[in-house]
Amino acid sequence: MTNITGLTFEFNQYSKMVIRDVNNYSCQKLDGTKKYKGAFEIDKLFHKNPSMRIVPIALSKYFYEDIPIKETIKNHTNIYDYCLRLRVNKGWKAGLKYINDDQFLETKELSKNTRYYISNHGGTLVKLNENDGRVSGVSVGFVTTPFNKYIEKDMKDYDINYNFYIKECNKILKQIESKQIELNWNE
Repeated sequence: MTNITGLTFEFNQYSKMVIRDVNNYSCQKLDGTKKYKGAFEIDKLFHKNPSMRIVPIALSKYFYEDIPIKETIKNHTNIYDYCLRLRVNKGWKAGLKYINDDQFLETKELSKNTRYYISNHGGTLVKLNENDGRVSGVSVGFVTTPFNKYIEKDMKDYDINYNFYIKECNKILKQIESKQIELNWNE
C-alpha cells in the first residue's frame, strides 16, 4: 500500500481497549504496557489541567485490576490527586463564600490560581468579575476546600467528599460500558 499512497501504516495488538470516544480511551498492549488519552490520562503533561487525577487512577484500577471504583477512591492516600484547579483570567477574582458564626455570608479572596478539592464542609467557590460585579459559581452544588498550602493530616481529616469523585467516575463508566465489546483472539 505504501508504494501506491505513499503512506506508512502502523498497528498494535491490544489485550484490552476501553473507549469513551475517539479522544478519550485507554488500552493495554499484549506486553502489558498501557496507554491513556483524554479522560483516562493519569500523568498529564505540564500544560494540561491535572484536576482530579484520582478519577483516571480509579478507572485504570477498575478496568485493568478489577478493583472497585469506590475502593480506590476511599483508600487512596495522596490528597493532591483529589485536587482541582481554578485559574481566573484578568478582570476576575476567585473567592470562597462561607458562613461566619452562623450569621452572615462572607467572601474570602483567593489567588488567581487556586487548588481546591470537593469536601463535606467548607465554602462555595466563585469567580467575581471586577468590572461589572458578576458572580459565577465553580463546582456548583458542591462544597469546596482551598488547598493552595499543603497541610499534612490523616486522609480522613481532610474531609473529602468521596461520593463526588465516585460519581465523576460513574459518569464516565456510564458513557462507555454499554458500548464495550470483548476481543477474543482465540476465535
